[in-house]
Amino acid sequence: LSAAVRLLEKKKFTMSTADALKSQPSREDEPKKSKVLMWVKVVLGVIAIVVIGVLLYIFRDEVSEYSSKFIEWVKNNLVLGSILLIIIYTIATVSFIPGSILTVGAGWAYTKATSSIIWGTLIGSVCVFLGATLGCILAFLVGRYIFYSAFQTVIKKYKGLLALDRALINKGLKVMLLLRLSPIVPFNMLNYVLSITSVSFLNYTLGCIAMIPGTVFYVYLGSSLDSISDVVENKSADSITRLILYAVGGVLALIVIFYVAYLAKKELNKMAEVSNPVEKKDFPPPVNTNDSEEHDEPQKPDYSQELGDSQE
Repeated sequence: LSAAVRLLEKKKFTMSTADALKSQPSREDEPKKSKVLMWVKVVLGVIAIVVIGVLLYIFRDEVSEYSSKFIEWVKNNLVLGSILLIIIYTIATVSFIPGSILTVGAGWAYTKATSSIIWGTLIGSVCVFLGATLGCILAFLVGRYIFYSAFQTVIKKYKGLLALDRALINKGLKVMLLLRLSPIVPFNMLNYVLSITSVSFLNYTLGCIAMIPGTVFYVYLGSSLDSISDVVENKSADSITRLILYAVGGVLALIVIFYVAYLAKKELNKMAEVSNPVEKKDFPPPVNTNDSEEHDEPQKPDYSQELGDSQE
């Protein structure tokens, strides 16, 4: 009976431990769950971007109308209007809303409020730059959280993309400065594209300094307009000025493309050297014929010490 009781207790113990192990999540399931969660975030992020784009296209006239009303209100409320301009510009950058009306409109609003092109350009440039920089940083962080992990798994499968990613790690600041200087590079989309690369947050943030020339230029164009309707109708520059602007932007864009391609090629060469190292063959040391001849000759016995001892 005692043996039977022990056997039953042992069986109960093994069953309870087995149930406990079944209830615990296995380590093999954890990577699967994280991978599924990663791609769910990507799908939801893409859906959100598509929905925002469709809504902006449908209500583009309403967006322009409310933007012009807001710029008119900023002209009459400088302090509160400046704070709201920075906040709205930040939200617009994250939400893919074009900021051209706000940029040009800031130049018009502050110039009319201060009755000075210099002060209007200065105040408008500071507000627009702060809003654009905060929007870039926030968009970068959102993209890093949603898209970075998924796209890094894709990048690692292709040597070209991997080399480009490594080039942005080593020379990220130079690439950021060139990209921000070019006015024809899509501003809002660039923030999310850069977020899926391995460029450091510091280099990305410092690269926003290169937005200052373009910001000052567009704000100054807005300061030369007569009415808010000119801002909405995009009459901020004549054809010659636009042609010069697009030409400079095209040249800068070509410089970025060739420079990034050059860096990627260098990284590909480094990767090839690491993956296929040159095998160094161990050659035997050179044979010295003189030494060999000396070793081959028999050594003659030295009897001088023995003769000396015998004479003593």
